[in-house]
Amino acid sequence: MTSLIRDHTAGPGAPERVQKTRTRPRGPDPQDQTLRTRPRGPDPEDQTQRTRPRGPDPEDQTQRTRPEDQTLRTRGAMVDFLAENNLCGQAVLRIVSRGNAIIAELLRLSDFVPPVFRLKEKSEQQKYGDIICDFSYFKGPEYYDGKLEARPELQDLDEEFRENNIEILSRFYLAFESVHKYIVDLNR
Repeated sequence: MTSLIRDHTAGPGAPERVQKTRTRPRGPDPQDQTLRTRPRGPDPEDQTQRTRPRGPDPEDQTQRTRPEDQTLRTRGAMVDFLAENNLCGQAVLRIVSRGNAIIAELLRLSDFVPPVFRLKEKSEQQKYGDIICDFSYFKGPEYYDGKLEARPELQDLDEEFRENNIEILSRFYLAFESVHKYIVDLNR
């Protein structure tokens, strides 16, 4: 689009000069190749593509909120959500706190795994290898239980091992039981 600007700075008898200027229309110029609409898919070949930034203009100071205003709004919403009369907030709080307690107990227990469970030494592998199982036990518990029942020396070794490690075994059992209860309650 062009417009005419008349030069009125010259005197009354001077010849009139007309200057043509090009003004930019509102909106994108169809001839301008630097501004394009967003392509349907990324074109890795074309490095000249530019897209318009989404969201508020980071340079515009009028659109920014003060951090303390946002913090106050967030705290107010959080206080309302965690209020004793908000059943949803209290349920979420119970779920999160139980999950945190379970994670904390598992982390504590991971520091107290008896070395015999790791079966690093050959003597431990030979002695306890038949009574200490990994998660494959859950695929066929009948096989492992049948092996223990068939050999009385394994039953005695299993009983001795249980007596020596009952405290840590009980803590692990309770931790895994609480994980199971947590999952069941979460799915309800």
